[in-house]
Amino acid sequence: MTKSRYHYSKSFAVISFWPAFSVGIKDGFNPCSLVSILLFYMLLSRVGHTRKHIWVAGSFFILASLIVTFLSVLGGYDEALNFPGVSKGIRIIYVVLGGILSVKGIEHFLDWMRFKQGKDTQRFILKLPVFARQLEGVKKPNIFFLIFSSAFYGWFATLLGLIYPKNEYVFILFSHMMAGENKRFALASLGFYSLFFILPLVGVWWMVMRMKGNEKSDNFVSKLKIVSSAIFLSVGLGILYLNLCLGNLI
Repeated sequence: MTKSRYHYSKSFAVISFWPAFSVGIKDGFNPCSLVSILLFYMLLSRVGHTRKHIWVAGSFFILASLIVTFLSVLGGYDEALNFPGVSKGIRIIYVVLGGILSVKGIEHFLDWMRFKQGKDTQRFILKLPVFARQLEGVKKPNIFFLIFSSAFYGWFATLLGLIYPKNEYVFILFSHMMAGENKRFALASLGFYSLFFILPLVGVWWMVMRMKGNEKSDNFVSKLKIVSSAIFLSVGLGILYLNLCLGNLI
């Protein structure tokens, strides 16, 4: 029998949380998690009237994501995927999301072309507060509704991202915990794994906060639009390909 490269002894448990970091970061960028990251970016772009709105939406989205991720690695999600029709329903959701992300990519590209011609954010197809210097007639969200909707959105988006098969390291920790063998370390490692899993979301949150202070720069807006277009199109078309052509995303 081949020995797992994530097998650990008690001495290793005391001195190293490196696997939790490396595996968590890697899993945080799986194809399903990329969809969750883009949904988070879309949320922040839509509610980003001020840095306060971005801070509130981002913090509650990330908090919900962290809780859902930790409960998932404790086995709180796997059973639900075994119910009849759940996997098929999730695949349909991903096909719809793949189409939406692809359309958003095209819209970002058209906005980039329009901005290159006229330098006017008012001509954007996607009239998102975070991209605009001034948006008239766009209503700011109620802060309490923003908290609730961001937490719910984070819960939903993270559940979608967690359907991707987990690394064997998570299963080894889970089996150690259930067997009562070095339980505290296993539980702590799963907690660290969950923290590192959501680090890409923290990176996006920080990026959008920085964007709000630079939207007056023509060069910044132009680059942001074309990069957004490339990312949305590549992920959207990739999700469609995996589901419709290969049928093996989940």
